[in-house]
Amino acid sequence: MYYCRHLTYADLDRELLIIHEQVCKKLGIPVLGISSGARCPQCNKTVGGTEHSAHVPQNNASKLAEAIDVPMSDSNIKFRYARELFKNYDNIHRIEITNKHLHFDKGVKEDGFPQDVLVIKWI
Repeated sequence: MYYCRHLTYADLDRELLIIHEQVCKKLGIPVLGISSGARCPQCNKTVGGTEHSAHVPQNNASKLAEAIDVPMSDSNIKFRYARELFKNYDNIHRIEITNKHLHFDKGVKEDGFPQDVLVIKWI
């Protein structure tokens, strides 16, 4: 798990936390921890984040981080979680599924983020 020691949950768009809690409740699972939320540019670089990461508050107009990573290894939970995001949250524009976590974000086109993207990779 990775936490940026320079930023807090106050630097993260609260709606992401609400969505996360709602999805876990809908799936009937405990609210899973968040392995990465808001990151400063230095910490984002340290973890190999992209230069224009939605985890970095300075990269968007809201000045809040608009991405979270939720650690999960169970493929069935990943599938059900992603399906719930697709079906019920049209403000989520990108989902990334890895062997370690599920990432989702609200990065908008006006801030240079690609839209309606699903990325699957093993890290």
